[in-house]
Amino acid sequence: MRSEFTVATFNLLNLVDANTPYYDKEGLTLTEYNKKCDWLADQFDRLDADILAVQEVWSLAALQDVCRRSVTMRNA
Repeated sequence: MRSEFTVATFNLLNLVDANTPYYDKEGLTLTEYNKKCDWLADQFDRLDADILAVQEVWSLAALQDVCRRSVTMRNA
């Protein structure tokens, strides 16, 4: 039985769906969105945390997309 666990926190820097404006910005293009989601999923995998807290999530669907792209968080 494991007696330790890891906790990580990650700021997703305004994670929004593609083409969704926020603040005074036009939003991410689909290409930019996919690149960001792939990068975040890779970072989640590198962290390999038992508990991962995230900030600046503007879209639950976008966060779920990132998790689906991640190996370690796929079933989160």
